[in-house]
Amino acid sequence: MFDHYSQIQDYIDGKLSGDTLKNFQAAMEADSDLRNIVENNDIYSNIADEIINKNISEKINIAQAGKKDSVNVVKLIISLVAISLLIGAVVLYFNKEDLEKGRAIYAEYYFEPSDTHRGIDSIGASDYACGKGHAYMEIDKIQKAKAVLLEDIKQGDDHCRIKSQYLLSLVLIQENDFDSAKIHLENILTQDQSDYSEKTQELLEKISEY
Repeated sequence: MFDHYSQIQDYIDGKLSGDTLKNFQAAMEADSDLRNIVENNDIYSNIADEIINKNISEKINIAQAGKKDSVNVVKLIISLVAISLLIGAVVLYFNKEDLEKGRAIYAEYYFEPSDTHRGIDSIGASDYACGKGHAYMEIDKIQKAKAVLLEDIKQGDDHCRIKSQYLLSLVLIQENDFDSAKIHLENILTQDQSDYSEKTQELLEKISEY
C-alpha cells in the first residue's frame, strides 16, 4: 500500500506506464482513500502549501521578533550605560563643587599658627601643648594633623579641646565631611564662651546647607 501512495504524484504527472500503471489503477479501485487523494489532489496540495507557508511565515516572524528583541536589548544596554555615565558626571560635578566650597570655607576661616611654631615638623609629643596638630596643618600633613588633634580633644585642657575641635572641623570641611565637622562645631558651642564661639557659629551657618 505504501508503494501506491508514494506513486500518487508520478500518476498525476503521467509518469506511470505498463504494469505499474495498471497496478496503481487497480489499487485505486480497491482503496477508496487512495482514490480520494488522487481525485482531490489539488485541494490537498493547496492545504499542504498553506501549512508549509504558514510554518515558514511563523518561523520568519519569530526570527524577526528575536532579532528585534536583540536590537532592543542592545539599545537598552546602551541607554543604561549612557544614563549611568550621565549620573556619574552629575554626581562628580556636584561633589567637585562641594569640595571647592569646602576648600574655600577652609581658606576663609583658617588661621596660621604663631610664628615661633609655624611649619614645625619635628616638635615632640610634649612640646608646644596643643600646637603640634596646627603645625602639621601648616605644612599640609593633614593625616598627621587629624591624629594629633583627635588626641588633643581627648586629653587636652578646655582651651586645647576647643581649639583642636575648631581646627579639626576645618580639616573635615576641607575634606567635604560636613556632617562630622558639624558635630565638633556643635560641641564647641556647648562649652562656655570661648575665643572660638563667634567663628564657630559662623562656620555652622556656612555649612548648614550641606
